[in-house]
Amino acid sequence: EVALPTLLTHEIDIPHLRLKDADVALVRDAQGRANWTFREKTEARRNVRVLTLAVDNVRVAYRDAMNDLTADLHGITRQEGRYATRIDFTGKWRGGAFEGTADTGSVLSLRGSMQPFPMRLVGKAGATSIRAEGEVADITRFRHIDAQVAISGPTLASLYTVLKVALPDTP
Repeated sequence: EVALPTLLTHEIDIPHLRLKDADVALVRDAQGRANWTFREKTEARRNVRVLTLAVDNVRVAYRDAMNDLTADLHGITRQEGRYATRIDFTGKWRGGAFEGTADTGSVLSLRGSMQPFPMRLVGKAGATSIRAEGEVADITRFRHIDAQVAISGPTLASLYTVLKVALPDTP
């Protein structure tokens, strides 16, 4: 769906984007060239804003040499109570492996909406585990988060390789 009046402006709004049976490969090299760049820097800038997103049997491979990040995601739609979408993910960031599963409502509220959607996350990065469950709205700006979060691992100091923030050595 596209908001037709926005086609005449520099801000194109897509109120709802649904991806079904898609394979998406997003790649950015060390020089910053990306396969999702569709215009030269000198061309007039038009922004596309996706407000809500639904996925059904979608695979995404993301490779970003600039940020030393690789990720593979697979999203499916299913009917399991309040969590209709499951996204499994694996990858590496700054040399550290991560993996997990995110369960969400059928439609993700990405921007501009304060309508919360349910989310459950179970993940692991190295020896650190995270579990979270609650509601999120406007996920790109984190304007509304109401969740219970539990993080466990050997020490906060071990997160330095991923976060590049010196944290204390803790039990």
